Amino acid sequence: MNFQTDEHPAFVFRMTSRVIMSWTSLGTLLLLISAIAISTFYQTVHQQSWSLWNDIEHPLLQLFFLFAFVPFVTFALHEFIHGSLFAYFGGSPRYGVGIRYCLPYAYATSPGDRFSRNAFVIIALAPLIIIDLLSLILLAIFPQAAWLGWVVILNTSGAIGDLWVAGLLLRCPASITVEDQPSGFAIYAPPGLPARKLPQPQGQQAQPLLVQWLNLTFIFVLALVFVLPFLPILFDVFNVPSFNLAINETIGFIQWQAEPGEGFNLSIDLWMMAIAPITALIIILIQRLKTR
Repeated sequence: MNFQTDEHPAFVFRMTSRVIMSWTSLGTLLLLISAIAISTFYQTVHQQSWSLWNDIEHPLLQLFFLFAFVPFVTFALHEFIHGSLFAYFGGSPRYGVGIRYCLPYAYATSPGDRFSRNAFVIIALAPLIIIDLLSLILLAIFPQAAWLGWVVILNTSGAIGDLWVAGLLLRCPASITVEDQPSGFAIYAPPGLPARKLPQPQGQQAQPLLVQWLNLTFIFVLALVFVLPFLPILFDVFNVPSFNLAINETIGFIQWQAEPGEGFNLSIDLWMMAIAPITALIIILIQRLKTR
């Protein structure tokens, strides 16, 4: 559906570094939630544990199939559905891949074409609904095709941008039109529509507490993953004596053992990662208290 007018957009959404960070952290959370949901679904339907490694015996084939072939086909189909619906609603779809802020991505776009709000929401959400629903039906019928659960996880977590866009548009009146752009989209409002019914400019939008917390947590987790492998070297260079950082016998963080002439050993418990979300929450709460 192409609307030819000369009016200026009332709101422009662009893929900024802040948006990319929010999508990455929320997508990671969605990946974990999807994995738990798929495991529960498979266990409930087939009365056995879900495992990705039941289908292929050769380890290299497993890695290629699960982490190269399945993601490629899933994301290609995801973008093809986007493009097909762009064409259905009168657009001229284009496909491509790119890298933004060191993150690779695939896309389908129809630059310069305008669509009704409802049409654009359908375009945004259709791949998530179609691929997930079809995969879940097939997974329920064919328990041996456990890899279909991985398709659902990839497709769901990868659709975080689509969910974000759909949520933003559904807060706007149905009378708006949406122009697709290579790096985002623009909203055009009919005459007389109050500005309060449209999103605020991106620079003025306050991030929700959950998004702030997830972003900081994601950054701290990356920092921990980067720093932890270097700790044994640093501890050995500075002759740090043996210690065990733990709350009790069940909850531990780091255990360092250094014996003269016998080498050293560093054990890191998964509880160590709890430092990231706790630290992020404390920082956000302090910032909120300072602004009051």
